[in-house]
Amino acid sequence: MIGCGTVALSNTNDSNKFPYEVTTEVMDERAMIEHAFKSIRSFKKLGFIKPEDKLDSTLLTYDPSKDVLKYQETFYLSTGYKYLSFSSLLNYSKEDYENYVQSLENLRRLSHESMEIEIGNNEDASFTTLLGLDGNELYHIDFLKEGFSNDVVDAVGLSLKPVEEGVFERFYDTLLKDMDKIKFPTMDKGYEVKSIISKWITDHIGPELIIEYENFQNKTFLYTIRDSDLVIDAYDEKSKFLLKNGTEVNLYVSAYKDDFLAYTWSDGIHFYEITIDTQKNKLKKEEIYKIIESSLQDKSTFSDLSLFKPLNDFPILTEKDKQLREIIQKEN
Repeated sequence: MIGCGTVALSNTNDSNKFPYEVTTEVMDERAMIEHAFKSIRSFKKLGFIKPEDKLDSTLLTYDPSKDVLKYQETFYLSTGYKYLSFSSLLNYSKEDYENYVQSLENLRRLSHESMEIEIGNNEDASFTTLLGLDGNELYHIDFLKEGFSNDVVDAVGLSLKPVEEGVFERFYDTLLKDMDKIKFPTMDKGYEVKSIISKWITDHIGPELIIEYENFQNKTFLYTIRDSDLVIDAYDEKSKFLLKNGTEVNLYVSAYKDDFLAYTWSDGIHFYEITIDTQKNKLKKEEIYKIIESSLQDKSTFSDLSLFKPLNDFPILTEKDKQLREIIQKEN
């Protein structure tokens, strides 16, 4: 039955210690999410970004079992409408960094006061890539090869700075509304969270928060929370049913293959979806219903909602940041 969860903290009752391991305590997805958001706050970010730069997409992925996190933003810069992909990764080793570097060609090193930085081309030479290592933080910036001179690439790398110094973070505009009101299920014994994903893509989908659950019988499903209902182009509606409390649940099947099922419902604020690959998953309907019912009963809250808001409401550009934007504009 749905009852005690099983993912809790390793050898401690401190909800801020990571990574998680399986015990007999109740799973706390909110603690995992808060930990991830605290971690990205400590990353250095691009210091020259302004509100007029078009944000194309954002992605945060987090593996609680390994405490490995990736944070990514892609932009079209208003200064010349040039594409730029920026990502930072937590808990990556020097070996990971060196493996990345070895995949690049025509390497050169950039002198930076606090991190190792190497710049090179990817295999097909369509991108110039900057890689930086600062402790266990790995920074990765891709530039379209056409339109970015070496001087601009170097200046972008040197613009990386702590958020406290006035970085304008667009990421927080792409999160779910009313984060304090999202709901999670209470899982059966044996489940763990394999990944947490927060993403947003311009002109395609709105914000999504996705939790991947898995248990030791290889029962895996995705639990997705949105601000709007499921885009069902890829699905055909199969049936509707009512839970005991009157909540309507819709069941969709993949329009291309019948091995993907999507159960959708709403709590009146957010829209929810459970996605199952039936070729890899033996979850029964009754289990799905109990998962949905348990989520609707969730009354827990986050302990620190400030983590879902930017530290700075506007950018504070240094003279070097301003000069960089002028150079990009001139070179367009």
